[in-house]
Amino acid sequence: YPAMKDIARNLEILKEAGYSRVGHFMLPESAWWHNYYRPIEKKLMVLRKKYKDNEKALAILASEAREIELFRKHSQYYSYVFYVGQRK
Repeated sequence: YPAMKDIARNLEILKEAGYSRVGHFMLPESAWWHNYYRPIEKKLMVLRKKYKDNEKALAILASEAREIELFRKHSQYYSYVFYVGQRK
């Protein structure tokens, strides 16, 4: 995603927008797996069978599977970061 920035740049953007940083935190990798990707993986198997004759649906499901595989291979390089700021 071209719009993605690193933590340092996002903190600069927060400051430039007139906020002081109260804190920030990153979602752990386990949150992605336990609460997001594993449930999706389970559902993908069911949906592939349900939509086996629907090319558009299968393409969407393949896209979801690619995202999961990208995270599996590259999770050390990205995550969700939440920023807490206070207006100056």
